[in-house]
Amino acid sequence: MRISSDLIRAGVLALGVAAALAAALPGLATAQPVQVVDVCGRDDAPGGLNLRTALAQNGQIRIECPPDQPIIEITQTLALSGDADISAVGPITLRGPASAPMFTTSRHLRLSGLTLNNPASVVGSIVAGDQARIELDHVEVYGSPAAFLVRSLKATASRFRDNGDPAASPGNAVVNAEDVQIQDSEFIGNSDHPIAGGAWPSPNRIALSRRVEIDKTSFAGNVGTVLLIDARVRIRASQFSSNGLAPDSAKESWGCCGGAITAVRSDIQIFDSEFWGNASPGFGGAIQAIGSRLTVMRSTFTRNEARAGGAVVSWGRPPLLNIWSVDPWIDLPRLLLSRTTFNDNNASEFGGGILFAGEVVVEGSVLRGNRARQAGGAIAAWNAATLPDPHEEVIRALLDSTVEGSGDQLSISRSILVQNDAEEEGAALALAETPGRIGNTIIARNGNATAVTGSDLHIVNSVIGDNLATGLSVSAMGIVEIGNTILLRNAGGNCALEVEPVILGASLQDGGTSCGEGVATGDPGLDESYAPGLVSPARDGGTYALCLSDPLVLGVDLYSKSRSQGDGTCAIGAVERKRSEVLIAFLTFGAFEGDDGAAWLWWLLLLLALLAFLITFWRRRQRSRRTTEPASLL
Repeated sequence: MRISSDLIRAGVLALGVAAALAAALPGLATAQPVQVVDVCGRDDAPGGLNLRTALAQNGQIRIECPPDQPIIEITQTLALSGDADISAVGPITLRGPASAPMFTTSRHLRLSGLTLNNPASVVGSIVAGDQARIELDHVEVYGSPAAFLVRSLKATASRFRDNGDPAASPGNAVVNAEDVQIQDSEFIGNSDHPIAGGAWPSPNRIALSRRVEIDKTSFAGNVGTVLLIDARVRIRASQFSSNGLAPDSAKESWGCCGGAITAVRSDIQIFDSEFWGNASPGFGGAIQAIGSRLTVMRSTFTRNEARAGGAVVSWGRPPLLNIWSVDPWIDLPRLLLSRTTFNDNNASEFGGGILFAGEVVVEGSVLRGNRARQAGGAIAAWNAATLPDPHEEVIRALLDSTVEGSGDQLSISRSILVQNDAEEEGAALALAETPGRIGNTIIARNGNATAVTGSDLHIVNSVIGDNLATGLSVSAMGIVEIGNTILLRNAGGNCALEVEPVILGASLQDGGTSCGEGVATGDPGLDESYAPGLVSPARDGGTYALCLSDPLVLGVDLYSKSRSQGDGTCAIGAVERKRSEVLIAFLTFGAFEGDDGAAWLWWLLLLLALLAFLITFWRRRQRSRRTTEPASLL
């Protein structure tokens, strides 16, 4: 029988492809069956396949314990020489060995459906291995100090609770890894830092080479902070509640860390997350960021507390020394807050909501009901107050260990600061010598101390009103620029200025001339939302060029509505209100206010016209009937 040369070539080619696949994917050629562990109680239990024997073969292992043996005691460390995948059928706990790590490996280890407990006070009490790659799926880890010391860890739908030594201050971490991915998981009541560490600094390390991703995960009641050093971090849709220690817990010492998160020389992005009831005996009840780029969007901070910076401390100055890598980090530190809310946060010293150095940008945010004992109920610059003895050197230590970078500056746009409070100065903002840029912002009903204090202020298209003390204070040798701004009904006077303001555009003050002769005096006619009312000199009274050109305004108002009325005019203040919207609000008692107000007005007029037509038609018909009816017979 003769075989064609084409068929021979095809056979050789097929054999070559098969050999290449076998070499590239040895698992296809050497796939092993799943090993089923069926004797439990101990890892070396007799009478069947035990866990220790199965792990000697590596590969896939499924634990099926008898119902009366849900626990496997690990008698000594299980050293893995290859990749392993351990899953459980039913509730299975691996416990011990109490004097050493449970697993050591430099390979990939996947654990699924297991509960893990090892009270050993060793680093890596669950898994130790500088090159280990760990994957957890529906795993619970409890009562295990310093649980994971590994290269990377990915956890899905897992729970970490009561790990660490409650009698000791946090020094270890539940997860200590270079690359961390956490999703749909929980960290509850841990004394260790939930996440920390990574590889030791080295001369050839790439800057910010750590990666931490946290998604839809809850951190509650943890003593230790999430410690992020030299890392790129992304946190989304997560909750941080009741983490850290109360401000008075450290007594005369100064707490080191933020209540929920502490970051050093890191780039952190936080989206759609909540921080509630976290606390620190030092800086940052929720977050302390030093030399870091911190971005927070669409998130809330509620009832957090600290000695300074009740919710957030951003020390946006680069570290003086780079001990983490040879690479410089070219991005300058800063804090960016967008569409974020700060409610009822508290600082026992200053910075009730935020304490900062470096650059801060706040846009589209609300700061409400935040409090500080000294200064800056909502926001304070680092030099707005001094810490009392024995803590007066804490700020100096930060200054000495960082460099100024691009300088300090606060920019606020399209935001609302209301009902904040401080006892001494800056019920809303205490900026000292730090430049403050404020646009499209309402600062109202703040109490006790002057609402805004500083020495270098630029205020455009804003409202400072109804504060319980003075509205605006600027120190001697300072500068204040005011344009398209309204100051009204501040109980202690609208302004206390030791310098003549620079007038950038038409502005209004309600009563007196404390803000300078360049600011017109009169009732601006604002409604309860600080928008121009039906009869208001603020409407069309603004300097149009300023409404368009100022970087904090750029043609829109507090609510991102267009500043243009179509006729080259704009309003003084933070809110632009179209005439049609005001008329609708007046005619309908506010029932049809909003972007579609003009459309509602036309519909309303159409309905009124239709109603008038129907009434007229009905009346004519009634008259026609009366004239055509026969006379009644008597």
